[in-house]
Amino acid sequence: MQRLQLCLLPAFFCKIRQTYCLCSQYGCPINIKTYKDRKKVIDLLNQYDAISVREAVGARYIREITKMPTASVLDPTLLLNPQEYDNLIDDKPLIKGEYVFIYSPNFTEKVNEMAEALGDKYNKQVVISQGLISKNAMLKWGRKFNIYTATGPKEFLNLCKNASIICCDSFHAVAFSILFKKCFSFLTEWKITAYPICCK
Repeated sequence: MQRLQLCLLPAFFCKIRQTYCLCSQYGCPINIKTYKDRKKVIDLLNQYDAISVREAVGARYIREITKMPTASVLDPTLLLNPQEYDNLIDDKPLIKGEYVFIYSPNFTEKVNEMAEALGDKYNKQVVISQGLISKNAMLKWGRKFNIYTATGPKEFLNLCKNASIICCDSFHAVAFSILFKKCFSFLTEWKITAYPICCK
């Protein structure tokens, strides 16, 4: 995300009760000093009674521009343990057989290539949950991957829990890989990092 999404901030018309912003993801290096809607952003942030964000740098930044106490807190995905997540997931796996699960909210081609290579190496099907972003991607990967797009939070958890391997470029997929003790490969901006927790 290269620019601040004003639609994600509250539009207050009247204040009826206290309003809190819990664990927002700051996510991008916005320079508030040069941002065109700087005053609007600061005014909207100041209407919260309390703010917490995921990143320490974001908390520091918001404190600087609002003078409001802002806490850095744990990401909500890590507030539950694996057993508590298990209670949310259907016992029946959504996908039959063993599979490599792709979760790439950035639609990163290298994540697809990584998943294909692991699927070939371990003789497993490849499942992708967010679909493919373009006609070219569909032509290239559509016949190779099992595309399962009817995915809300519970289905996403089911796909993570029952995968043999997870390939991703997402913090949340990494968090659930660790919680469910899955082998996973994570693509950063710089390199692919594999964590063979349970690959066989």
